[in-house]
Amino acid sequence: RLVDQLAYRRFRRIICISEGVAESLRPWVGKALASRVSVIQNGSRTYRLVNRRPIRGRLPRLVGVGSLTRQKNFQVSLQAMAEIKDEIERFDIIGTGPQRTLLAKSVKLLGLEDKVRLLGWSNCVERHYHEADIQIIPSSYEGFGLVAVEGMSTGLLVVGSRVPGLDEVLDASNFSTILVDNPNEIMQWVGAIREGVRRLDTDGNRVRASARRRALSFSFPKMVSEYEALYRSLCSS
Repeated sequence: RLVDQLAYRRFRRIICISEGVAESLRPWVGKALASRVSVIQNGSRTYRLVNRRPIRGRLPRLVGVGSLTRQKNFQVSLQAMAEIKDEIERFDIIGTGPQRTLLAKSVKLLGLEDKVRLLGWSNCVERHYHEADIQIIPSSYEGFGLVAVEGMSTGLLVVGSRVPGLDEVLDASNFSTILVDNPNEIMQWVGAIREGVRRLDTDGNRVRASARRRALSFSFPKMVSEYEALYRSLCSS
């Protein structure tokens, strides 16, 4: 902490990618430097918006994208899938990492071999977003949530953890997002996924439009203009 404080003291502004990160950093750097902390949210790439088949009369497809680490919390999502395996077509997890072996064992122990696919790293993640109906983001913590923006840009409904950083991206008031208060509570995930299916069944077009609109609010031009404005203010002060 002392080393960080000494390093940050050199700078007039310290930029965080979300309010959640800023709230963690301010007490860490101390009162003398806390006023230098600013927030400029990330810009994100976006993908093509697609028209998905109506959910009515078929089982939903779920997707999760991220590194296979403890932080991403995919272990809990597998336990939730075990509770609703007869209610989903499949759950694809895109990513690689140190927990892959553990997750593969869990898939087998939970009897999910015909429902869950650990597909590893992909250089065409857009295709996986397009093939899904719901995106699952069970992270125990996040600085921001780029995969959430990517998924929403295709019109995906997102079920994610209510944790700082990610909850700013998803926004609980958005019809296309459902937040889980306790990321480690399996039945909360079950209830949230079922609610997501219900929304898709009753008003899939609204989900699609709301998701796309939310994603486009995290554009690269917006991020760049905020950095430019900050630099101009520093140069003029």
